[in-house]
Amino acid sequence: MNSWRVRESRDVAGRPEAYRTYIQRSRGEFSCAKPSCMEFQNAWISDRTLCYLASGKPAVVQHTGPSRFLPHGEGMFRFVSLDEAALGSAPGRPGHGQPRTRNPAADPGSWT
Repeated sequence: MNSWRVRESRDVAGRPEAYRTYIQRSRGEFSCAKPSCMEFQNAWISDRTLCYLASGKPAVVQHTGPSRFLPHGEGMFRFVSLDEAALGSAPGRPGHGQPRTRNPAADPGSWT
């Protein structure tokens, strides 16, 4: 069993202070992109993802296209497949719930 919960938007984002508190108390973000972002391959990420990253929280988000600006492994794990999504959000992973960094000496998909 996981600890994911669906929350009422009014409760967590009704005021800017409440939204900031919600983000800062969260373990991180898991998000899938809209089909149009997948089709266009425009490297889209949400403003919510930016809030998580700015708060030092990890983001596990669907890969929406190549980008030389978006990090991969430095707080953001961009997944392509369901297996990758599960790997990126697995509670047993070292550093789960904390910003992640990529080991530059290892292969591009490895995490420290």
